[in-house]
Amino acid sequence: MRYKIKQQKQIKNFLAEEFWEEKGRLLFDKESTTLSLCNDQPVALLSVGDTVDKDKTGAFELWRIYILRTYQNRGIGSLLLNFTEKEAIASGYKEVVIWAFKKNVHAISFYEKHGYKQDKECYLGQPYCTYGIRLGKKLHCDVHTCVRPDKMNE
Repeated sequence: MRYKIKQQKQIKNFLAEEFWEEKGRLLFDKESTTLSLCNDQPVALLSVGDTVDKDKTGAFELWRIYILRTYQNRGIGSLLLNFTEKEAIASGYKEVVIWAFKKNVHAISFYEKHGYKQDKECYLGQPYCTYGIRLGKKLHCDVHTCVRPDKMNE
């Protein structure tokens, strides 16, 4: 079950448990952030939107996936990634890009397992002060994913 975040306070409450160490600062566009629930409790957060990478203008970006540690390795990340790709295709995007910290080899391996390819490495600067790896995936649609259901009769 997913629902749109209505207030940044909800995000901070969810993240405070395990993820707030990220320099104590979060940048969220509440319109593009989704929480996944299990038994009415948030267990994962997904945030997506247009990329700001100038060399990838028009790409869809997965800004962040957070999954509570006790819910990791249960397929939730794969479901959220699949959801992101379907949303991107339904919205007319042809590519998804994702940034991961270079030292986060678990995340990089996860994205590569799902068909993402590394295409850029750079120093991320403030507030991160570490190196990042950008991964990308070209999206291919079939007859079931190319047309949004609400646009089928047009």
